[in-house]
Amino acid sequence: MKVSEITVKDCLEYCRAQADAETERFLQNALTAAKSYIKSRNAIDDAYMDEHEDLIIVVYILVADMYDNRSMTVTNGKENPTATTILKLHDKNFL
Repeated sequence: MKVSEITVKDCLEYCRAQADAETERFLQNALTAAKSYIKSRNAIDDAYMDEHEDLIIVVYILVADMYDNRSMTVTNGKENPTATTILKLHDKNFL
């Protein structure tokens, strides 16, 4: 599987969410945002993302986090250590 092949149905299953129009719209937006975040944070493109299957996990983690934390307030405020570790492996921003 490639990052570009992740579907809303995959996200529904990963989040264990009920399939309804509102949830599917939200997860489509979350999927787009997760991919955009990864590309921006690490200065990588779609082709690079498709070459590295470990980024699939990061997409799922980010989508699930967006789904679980749909409010403005956050109680934990910490990044997922698995996602952070994988993202650091692919970071092209050397500032």
